[in-house]
Parts: sequence; C-alpha cells; structure tokens
Amino acid sequence: MIVVIDPGVAIKWFVEEPLRPQARSLLVHGHEVVAPDILIAGVAELVWKKAVAGEIAADQAEPIVRNIGELCFGLYTPEVAVLTNISLDHKEMDELRRLFAAFLGSARKAVINLDDPETRALGDLVDPGKCIGYGFDSPGATVSGKNLELLPDGARFTVACEGERDEVRLTVPGRHNASNALAALAAGV
Repeated sequence: MIVVIDPGVAIKWFVEEPLRPQARSLLVHGHEVVAPDILIAGVAELVWKKAVAGEIAADQAEPIVRNIGELCFGLYTPEVAVLTNISLDHKEMDELRRLFAAFLGSARKAVINLDDPETRALGDLVDPGKCIGYGFDSPGATVSGKNLELLPDGARFTVACEGERDEVRLTVPGRHNASNALAALAAGV
C-alpha cells in the first residue's frame, strides 16, 4: 500500500520537535512524499540536495538528515529491503554498516547489489535464506545482468534468473540505471 502524504506530516512523524521548523522551511511547497516506501529517502534527499546546491548550509541540513535516518532505520521494517550501495555521505562508514546491516536484518527479503564491495560484505551477514543478490559482475548473483550495452538514449542487457533469460531495454542511460533495474527485478524474485 502506498500512501501519499504532505511533507509536513513526514516532518512531524520523523523529525524531533526542535528541528521541525527548520525542516519545514527547507522543503519546497507542493512536493509530495510517498510513505512509507520512499518517505525516508525522499525527505532526506530533498533536504540534502538543497544543501549541495548551496540553498542552505550543510550544517543546517546535516542534523535533519541524520535525525530522519536514525529514527527511520529503527522504526521502519520493510517486507523487502533493497541496498544498492553504501558510500560515505552523512555518517562514518562503521556507523553506516551497522545501520544498514540492522535494516537488512529486519526485512523479510534483503536484495543486495553484489557489484558493490560494501553491500556485498553486508550480504554475508544476512540470513542466506532471505538474501537475493544481483549484479553485472558477480557470478553468484541470483539476478544477473549480462551483455550490458550503454546507448545514448538508454541501455540494453540480458537478465538471467533461475535458469531463464530475458532481454531488457531501458529508456534511461547509464550503468547505474541498469543496475537499479536489476535491483527492481531482484525485489520481485
């Protein structure tokens, strides 16, 4: 079930009281946030993009993004957790590893990008019975991309899963988008 909510409601749910006015002022009016599926990423990403664009100071955005992440990782228990990559963004790597490992462990199914060394390492910590690996360069992947062809207007590749092969054509360019498509396919396994 997807519920569309106002960003103000998301802020009320996930941002502690002292930071709410600041969080509200950073959001552009009229944006919708989808909850719970992309609530965490949507609000946090919007705030951080404003910081990167220089619209707000990073030291103003950072506590809001951190607050959302810390609260949500502990409260949100997904059916399917998809981890595309881990990189040093707003927290130290050891803390990110701990948070993402707990997040993956709380899900019924954990979908992990085996092409990314950090996510692959976390996959080793997850119950193998609920872990689905995907990737282009990983022989052990349940959902495997082959023959990736990057085109000016998209990408084309073959996906292999459980003995079946299908051709995929994307209308968005880039390896990262092809990898995200594999993640979506793996989530459906």
